[in-house]
Amino acid sequence: MLRSWQLLLLLLCMSACVPSAQARDRRLALVVAHQHGWQGEQMLPWVVSGDVKPLSQLLRKKLGFQVVRVVNRDAQTLRKVFRKLLRQMKRQPVDTFLFYYSGHADKRHFHLGERGQRPLGYKEFLQFFLKLPVKRRFAILDACHGGAVIPLAQRGALRFRKGHQGTPRRSEVLQIINQQLPQKKRFRTLSSLRAWYRLSIAKGVKRPKKRIDFRRLSALRREDGAGTHIIGTIGTAWHEPKLGASLLTYHLLRGLKGQADTVQDGRITIEELYNFLQAETRKKGQRISRFVLFNGNYTFAPHYQSRLQIGANVVGRVQLSVEQFVWSFQKKKSNRIEIPALSGKGVVEIHHKGRCWRQAITLRKGDRVHLYGYGKPVHCQRRLATRKGSIALNVEATVLPTLRPDWIVAAYVGANE
Repeated sequence: MLRSWQLLLLLLCMSACVPSAQARDRRLALVVAHQHGWQGEQMLPWVVSGDVKPLSQLLRKKLGFQVVRVVNRDAQTLRKVFRKLLRQMKRQPVDTFLFYYSGHADKRHFHLGERGQRPLGYKEFLQFFLKLPVKRRFAILDACHGGAVIPLAQRGALRFRKGHQGTPRRSEVLQIINQQLPQKKRFRTLSSLRAWYRLSIAKGVKRPKKRIDFRRLSALRREDGAGTHIIGTIGTAWHEPKLGASLLTYHLLRGLKGQADTVQDGRITIEELYNFLQAETRKKGQRISRFVLFNGNYTFAPHYQSRLQIGANVVGRVQLSVEQFVWSFQKKKSNRIEIPALSGKGVVEIHHKGRCWRQAITLRKGDRVHLYGYGKPVHCQRRLATRKGSIALNVEATVLPTLRPDWIVAAYVGANE
């Protein structure tokens, strides 16, 4: 039987050996674009410089995504990327997946180079997209008729595999749909509902007076923000010379940089982002629509409204945690720095030369918080702890001028006059 001190030592070792990366929201983005489309279509000159490059940079540097880019490649190459990502996710799990496409398309296919015998269709894309073993999946299609994928996704809601992350329970889907049907037309199993739905499309079987509204599936929610969101253009998508980018992508970049934070709480949810895109594109005559399954209140991006200044005497590995967002960086030199931060209650942890410190801070909207001390000494772990579902982001630190002794004396005298 273990003694009390042995049990305590064992628990400390177990907590120190648990890697923090397992608790984080692992994000992966597949960014696809094609300037030329099929033969005879007009070239889109700003797809790479105005769409792909700035979006990839924003996703990677500020939103914590690992980015895979496929630019001006054919359909067969993209199929290989699909298969490779599926194999990779089995070895290295992903929590949040984003698919983005900018280029030409029609109501059935993406236009990826020469048409060939096997163009990549929306059905084939959905087979890959809905099969991903992730909690959250997002798709943004900045192309003409990109919204044509939405009816196909609605039918795909009836074919989710049992037990997949981010997918509904079959009983939940059945309940939502049966509520819209007359008592005599309700179904007991999802397989019988699928069979009826296929027949009603293919052979014109008499449908009930009240059609199925798949948009009601957005009422299903998950606490961890799990779900499926597809945003696409209805009809024509515009590629604007004055903007040097596609219209939808231009406003997508604006929204992710903070413009979509309509309630000014420092958090850009997927709901706020869609409402912002819909309002801005409508001004230029472009309409977008979406398919939503599990409309969770998932924070897609932060909007920095506070600043944290770290004094010259603080050196070491610094980690700032505010809600699910985590910023971690190495402060090597004895200089003052300032970093943008999310407003709210947070924790600062510092690790330097085998010693660790921890302190709680409150970052108020529009304020600068000064950190001149290390905080309370704590037991060091192998890796700094992170909360479950946290999102690791990069830090853009600004080096501040060093305060000279005469400045410090003047500030002290002025404060006591």
